[in-house]
Formats: sequence, structure tokens, C-alpha cells
Amino acid sequence: MRIDSGGTEGTSQGKTKRINNITLRLYRSVGVKVGSSESELDLIPFRSSADDMSEALGMFTGDKEVEFRGGYDNDGFVFVKQDQPLPLTVLAIFPRLQTFDQ
Repeated sequence: MRIDSGGTEGTSQGKTKRINNITLRLYRSVGVKVGSSESELDLIPFRSSADDMSEALGMFTGDKEVEFRGGYDNDGFVFVKQDQPLPLTVLAIFPRLQTFDQ
């Protein structure tokens, strides 16, 4: 669905907007890609260099904030994809965007 975030002059539907970053609220999840289209997805990291690489990664519950590299458009779609046999439960998506009122 298209994002409908309020601008200074009402709805942002049909106006030019740019999503700067988003926060995904996840429940017991591992591995997720997010982006502005199915062909431009970025993998969200769940493992850090401090983690023991010989152990399996545990399930993550909480918020993951990611920089969103989408451009300026009138739709503001956010694609979330899991292409691995791992669990993914998205509870919420919180975009931060700039709307250009004209």
C-alpha cells in the first residue's frame, strides 16, 4: 500500500516524497531484505563481528533501523522480503520520510 503520511498541507498521497530510513519491528526473526523495489533490496545484518561464528544465530525480537536508499517518487513503496528458509514476523514498519508540498 502507498504511504499516507501527513504533510503540512494534508495528505501525502500523490505528492513527491523520499523515504530516508525505516524501522522494522520484528518478532523472533532472522534474515530479512528491505528496499524500494524487488530488484533493489538490501540485506539487514543480524550478526556482528563480535558474535561467535561457530554458533547459530538466535532469533531476534526488537527494532531494526536501516537506511533506505530509495529515491524521490509519488508512491513511497517499501518492499520486505525473506528469501531464506528462516522465520520472519514483521509487526510494524515505521518510515521516516520527507514530503514535498507544492
